[in-house]
Amino acid sequence: MPSYTFKRSGWETIEWLWFLGSAPARRICVSGTHPLRLLVGPIPLKTSTDGCIDYGGIGAVALQQVQARGQRGETISFTQTVPPTP
Repeated sequence: MPSYTFKRSGWETIEWLWFLGSAPARRICVSGTHPLRLLVGPIPLKTSTDGCIDYGGIGAVALQQVQARGQRGETISFTQTVPPTP
């Protein structure tokens, strides 16, 4: 399971998605109760307080960042999967 250690307190990028055309839909879930947000360029597109967020997929924009909020020195682990079909 991948992990990430915060270098400072606040929002930090834990996953980048660069692509041309459509990208596969993905879901990332973090351990604990860390808020997540999806940025398209510098703009927050959606947020999550349940520890999981979906990104990528058809119609996605060429650069997306998944960010988590935490405290400096704190380490979180995360998993990446395919999001459930609605």
